[in-house]
Amino acid sequence: MKTALAIGLMFALLTRLTVPALGQSDASSRGRARVVEIAPGTRVEVRLVSERRLKGLRGEVTEDGFLLMNGVKGNGGSERIAFADVRSIKVLKSHTTRNVLIVVGVGVVVVAVIFAVALGRAFTTYN
Repeated sequence: MKTALAIGLMFALLTRLTVPALGQSDASSRGRARVVEIAPGTRVEVRLVSERRLKGLRGEVTEDGFLLMNGVKGNGGSERIAFADVRSIKVLKSHTTRNVLIVVGVGVVVVAVIFAVALGRAFTTYN
């Protein structure tokens, strides 16, 4: 009975001590899977375990990390980031479509006002 209890206690202690190491490996593999599913050249924000936030373009992926390229089109240098250092990664949305639609909307309004003023003057000259 004492032997079974001692073996059970040893087993419980050993599994309890190895679980955090497995959790870190699991987090690293989840980070790798998340980075791999993001297309190369996509703008991302990486939050590191050290609370640093980095923004750039996702570059090539290796076994233990990936490349984060800085600047416009990745011309501002790059930084190698290990998967173990990544707390979270998020894709940054582009606002190009929104900005183009705003400019087009403003242009339509300006043209409509000019047309209304010209049409108003035309009617006043004929009357």
